Amino acid sequence: MARDNLSPHDAATSTANVVARLQCRAARRDGLPCRAWALPDDPWQRCVFHTRRNHRAQLTIWDRPEKTVPRRAIESNPPESSVDVQHAKERPTWRPRFRLLGLGAAVLALVLLLFRMLGTAAVAESPPVVDGEVDPGEYALSGTISYASTPVANLFFTRDSEHIHIALRMNALGTAVANENVYGSDAYHNLYDTGWRRHTFGQLEQSDAAAFEIFCAGDRDPRDGFLLDYVAFVDGEWVSSTDNDLGTVIFGSGPVESMSSLAYNLNTNAGGWTDGTAQSPPFNPLYPNPDAAYAGWVWEMIYEFSLDASTYSDCADGDILVGMPRYTGLGGPPIGGMHNSPPKPPFEESIIVPPFAPSTPVPPSGATPTDTPVLAPTATPGPTNTPMPPTPDEPPA
Repeated sequence: MARDNLSPHDAATSTANVVARLQCRAARRDGLPCRAWALPDDPWQRCVFHTRRNHRAQLTIWDRPEKTVPRRAIESNPPESSVDVQHAKERPTWRPRFRLLGLGAAVLALVLLLFRMLGTAAVAESPPVVDGEVDPGEYALSGTISYASTPVANLFFTRDSEHIHIALRMNALGTAVANENVYGSDAYHNLYDTGWRRHTFGQLEQSDAAAFEIFCAGDRDPRDGFLLDYVAFVDGEWVSSTDNDLGTVIFGSGPVESMSSLAYNLNTNAGGWTDGTAQSPPFNPLYPNPDAAYAGWVWEMIYEFSLDASTYSDCADGDILVGMPRYTGLGGPPIGGMHNSPPKPPFEESIIVPPFAPSTPVPPSGATPTDTPVLAPTATPGPTNTPMPPTPDEPPA
């Protein structure tokens, strides 16, 4: 009978019959009929999904989940109804491979995590001696501190099982110098053309300090925050600490140990120079060429300290951030950042450093500290930070 001669009822019935012959006869997992088109060569009139045509695995009959039969057995003995096989569950022979791959991926992830925590751990060749010097092999990582895009200092970092070790070393004997262990009378500065208008031992002793804050990435507040006085004479020796003059602890417990390069020079008569409270050693003939007879004198201004490592036990090396904040107006002393009073022109009195993580590997002990690579200036926050000048209301030291 031609389709054009069919009544509407017969046409609908004919269409439904055609769809029924072409549609998958299996049921979905929710029990409703599958609406996909059947494969033309499947004896059970199932779709590609229900036939699992691309698999060579065994199929499980859903109404008897404990029974697993090979595909070829089902094909030779088809079930009476398409409902007997629903979303043919399988035990694929390839699944163990993926389990092994999954296990391998987990092991790889663990190795990468350990590599981050240990393989790239900031472990130096030998634990630093907190003496106010930065010796070759003492520190594992460094970062550059810049002011107005000019590198003025390096921050060194390493850790061991007991301590976090940090040292700030400012430039000396050059042009990009904010402060240094070059001091004496006006006649001294004029004689050696040091570039200082006035810079005496008394100014270094009475007015210079550095503010530090140490965070773990994600922290809202610092875990340690303190001011280190640059140098003071206490109980018969020269020290740099939080317990005297300008020093104080604001957050946490503060340093376990601390020392500065000027305190080191004075305690050891560095380079054989014994007149350290009057002036620094001479130059030959002029600044910045020191007299070789006093080669052991540390010209760089260095603040060195160690912290309790247990405070940062949950922090990876790259997540420990060091900043030099402005404490003015926050209830603390009127000192901020890298505080130099007076600074060497053209630098400001306080250099503020946003928190960053030192990340440049320090060369091995075969190289000198001055060979330490620095990072190119970048926008803050980052390994190189451009500090801001002090606020107008910050009182002079």
